[in-house]
Amino acid sequence: MYFQVEQKQQQNAKKVYDLIEVSDTKLNAIEKQKNENNWNLERLIKCCFSIKNHYVKEFLAEFLGTLLLVLFGCGSVAQYRLRKEESNSNPILLTINLAFGFGLTLGILITSKISGGHLNPAVSFAALLIGKINVLQFVLYVIGQFIGSFLASLFVYLTYLDALKALPDMYTIKFASIFATYPRESLSCFGGILDQTIGTFLLITVFLAMVDKRNNTKEDGLHWSTVAFVMGLTVTLIGMSLGYNSAFAINPARDFAPRVFSCIVGWGGQVFSAGNYFFWIPIVAPFVGALIAVVFYNILINNDKDRDYELIN
Repeated sequence: MYFQVEQKQQQNAKKVYDLIEVSDTKLNAIEKQKNENNWNLERLIKCCFSIKNHYVKEFLAEFLGTLLLVLFGCGSVAQYRLRKEESNSNPILLTINLAFGFGLTLGILITSKISGGHLNPAVSFAALLIGKINVLQFVLYVIGQFIGSFLASLFVYLTYLDALKALPDMYTIKFASIFATYPRESLSCFGGILDQTIGTFLLITVFLAMVDKRNNTKEDGLHWSTVAFVMGLTVTLIGMSLGYNSAFAINPARDFAPRVFSCIVGWGGQVFSAGNYFFWIPIVAPFVGALIAVVFYNILINNDKDRDYELIN
């Protein structure tokens, strides 16, 4: 008798469970149908421009992230230069440091899950050296970064074009510095190389420490939002401490692509000859700084032969 009652209760329970499962299935079907009938722009874009190739996705992410970085950064330089010219006063230089720092933070936050948010050929070079991206990825990253930086320069130029045209000395190096970096007259060639190498060395060292799982207290490493904030803070600090000599480019894409753009739109060849042909230093020296940073980090921090270098996901 007892077993019959128990068996009946189990059968009733199974019926209730089946009813609940059927109800959930119906609800899911209704919700799916509702979503299919609910037209929106996001669904249309995904249907027309769905991208599966991860190389293309990484390229586009680096393009967009670098565009944001340079747009915020060079935009702040344009505002600084124009305000200084307009009022004959000294605007707060810190705004430029903060704009590049927060611009990098936002760029990393947007792109980190797709490409890692390098936004700098020197950072991509460091990632290549430690085996976290391959040569093809490195090439695509750098191309995306240069194109993004070039397009950002165009946006800054168009935004401030009316103000620039009102200046009697628009096409001088003073205003070409809105787009690219130029050295002080007292800076030697060796001093410029040292300046860019040290700045990039600091940036890459912090990058390696932030993304190394085994160098963090959390087992799975720091969250990307923390990495983004710290990297942005690092760029701000570099600008505040090492920006006097040549305005802390520490990023070949951020400097060379806008320099090419300024040459095209009217500033001409002077953007390359200025500062005793300084233009090549912000291209080459950051790679040297990145190489030194990888060597030093692996000797001083990641120095256990049984310890594999691990990036956070």
